[in-house]
Amino acid sequence: MRIAFVYFKDPLRTLDGMDTIRWLELSRALARKGYDVEMVTEEGEDTELSERLRVRHIDRACWDTYDVVKTTHHTDVFTVPEHPFLVCRIGRVVDEVHPRRVYRHREELSRAQDLIAQRAKWVSLMSEENLRRWQERYPVGPPGIVVPNGCPIRIPEAGPSPYERNGRRALYLGSLTSSRFVQVLNALGRALKVRSVEVHHVGRNQLDLYGETDEQLDPVVVVSHGAVPEPQSWNYLFHADVGLMIARGIQVFDNEISKVYYYLRAGVPTVSEEFISTNSLIEETGWGEVVTYGDVSAMADAVVRWLDAPHSQRSEIGQQVAQRHSWHSRAEILHQVFQQSL
Repeated sequence: MRIAFVYFKDPLRTLDGMDTIRWLELSRALARKGYDVEMVTEEGEDTELSERLRVRHIDRACWDTYDVVKTTHHTDVFTVPEHPFLVCRIGRVVDEVHPRRVYRHREELSRAQDLIAQRAKWVSLMSEENLRRWQERYPVGPPGIVVPNGCPIRIPEAGPSPYERNGRRALYLGSLTSSRFVQVLNALGRALKVRSVEVHHVGRNQLDLYGETDEQLDPVVVVSHGAVPEPQSWNYLFHADVGLMIARGIQVFDNEISKVYYYLRAGVPTVSEEFISTNSLIEETGWGEVVTYGDVSAMADAVVRWLDAPHSQRSEIGQQVAQRHSWHSRAEILHQVFQQSL
């Protein structure tokens, strides 16, 4: 069976964004299951990655030879032709009001959703909350399946610490796409500095993506490392004491935050705010704590409580998460849909 897995980026460039990582990891996992997968892109050149996995420029894609066409982003539906087995991924279902942060793109995303509702055989969503929103907005549209993000089964061995100073540290891994992320990190940095704990950020500042105010991390209380390639990010995880998750707001459907899979895969205890759908992993493993939304003092207290979580348990926690939430398990969801419907 042949699958076209579509995204506009080049999978052979540096991996430092979750959508690109998801695209590559799911493509690899489906190829390992025996599918012939072509990663169709507007940027990459034709390249054979393995026996069953290739990169194909969109201009040379032979659409009528694919059994399945799978998209990665809302707007990918504008770039692919009609196909009898089109599976479209939607990160967050858009309506007239929510998510508020997409106000500049709301019309385009809404048009994409309407087209998906007309053309798709299945819709892939990130969470049960978004599945519910899809069903309410398109009650006679294509059925939805929940395919969350995941984590790798195999991860690198720990290397030298990339941090300049020794000491206790909490890590926020991922892009800053909300001014609230910056505000909370700065407040948390101030609260923890007096308790001899450093707050670190690895990722991009992308507030301009949603037209947010150009707020900056305070370098006095938050150490920013910028974006690093995915393979290098593991050492930042391995040498962190606690991982941090911050909610965009109180809308759970807009808080499917995927960094928890990587925190826990590395065995890092995670402190999070409420209203985040992936807090279920913290509850599942018991390896971290969820605090009241907006209570920075409570978050700082929780970080301090988890600083001394025994490192001897990290490997066990990581293996537990890998068994239940690997990219392989996410590909299995798609595999079952393909087998039942084709």
